[in-house]
Amino acid sequence: MNLPLGDDDAQLFEMDGHRLRGPGSVGGHRKLDFRICCPPPPSVAPAGATSTPTPLREWCDLKQAAADLEFEDIARYPDRHDRALWHTRARIIQSLQDGDDFTFRLQVTQGEYGWDDVVLAIFDGDKSEFIFLEDDIVELVAELRGQRTYEAVLGNAVTLPFMRIVEMHLDGEAPAC
Repeated sequence: MNLPLGDDDAQLFEMDGHRLRGPGSVGGHRKLDFRICCPPPPSVAPAGATSTPTPLREWCDLKQAAADLEFEDIARYPDRHDRALWHTRARIIQSLQDGDDFTFRLQVTQGEYGWDDVVLAIFDGDKSEFIFLEDDIVELVAELRGQRTYEAVLGNAVTLPFMRIVEMHLDGEAPAC
């Protein structure tokens, strides 16, 4: 265990190749409460390796590192899952583009009668070779970032779970792992 790496909003520690975030002090008697926040970078190669990781390997590593969470858990306990990776399928219900950056409203639960459960997500469009459109079904890995509140067209405040998309593919076009 290497202590600490430092961070802007909490202490960041590294243990067994994973980064852990936790409040508290290292030498004191306060309880240290840690949670995994970041997977080890998938592109780090062992010493002496000559090949570079493939996009397939990176996608598979991201999926494997992602937490298995339900929408209700993310919405109810946003701070508990802050900075965790989440793998899911979603339907884009709104897409706003600003240069290469996108803000999406996504429905993340597919039911018998359609899609439900809305989240707000940002995506760096530089990472994609095409534009994602409304009504696209996508498969993604995202870093959960708490909640965000915005003002809707009618002037009411809307608070949704918020995430930063790390990688996204059209449904059925993601590499098989």
